[in-house]
Amino acid sequence: MTIEELERLRAEGKRRTAVSLAACSLACRKRGRKERQPRIWTGYFGGRRRAYRGQPVVLPDNSLGFVYGIQRGEAAIWKDSPFVVGEEEHLVLHVSQLRRYKLPSAVLLGGQKRGKKERQSRRKQDACRRNGRRPCGPGKRRGRPRKAVNTGIKPGVAITSERPEDNPPPVGDFGAYVAYYSGHRSGQGRWP
Repeated sequence: MTIEELERLRAEGKRRTAVSLAACSLACRKRGRKERQPRIWTGYFGGRRRAYRGQPVVLPDNSLGFVYGIQRGEAAIWKDSPFVVGEEEHLVLHVSQLRRYKLPSAVLLGGQKRGKKERQSRRKQDACRRNGRRPCGPGKRRGRPRKAVNTGIKPGVAITSERPEDNPPPVGDFGAYVAYYSGHRSGQGRWP
């Protein structure tokens, strides 16, 4: 092996270690909506990007600050004071001077996908078609779930009365269902 190949192997090892550490640091972060408080949304970052209170941003001096609010292109920012512990500095900056803060580990992991394309394969296409032809699992349905009209009547049970207005409509006849139960508010119909 030449020295260039050894250097290349060493650089590849360092890169893989950095990617692995980045994945570990992302996995250790708390996830889920139950763990964080709801976001208080505020103005826009000069485009379609909406900001929220407490969102980390990169200031013009490359320090980290947090958004308090954005209105009419001006952002109220607070950041930790470098001189006094526990104190905060408050700034008002134009949104064009701010950049969204991105986690370095997320940027590193996301960059691993850049330039990669999935290799097309006949086997992958056949497997996809086979999986698509298979039936759903028991108790499951494909596609968007339909809203079922709950009539309160069990299928196969016929309720008859001498008065036709007392007999509920057949299951699945939505128009008759609406006509039958629409008189509830006026006191004419029956409500299950």
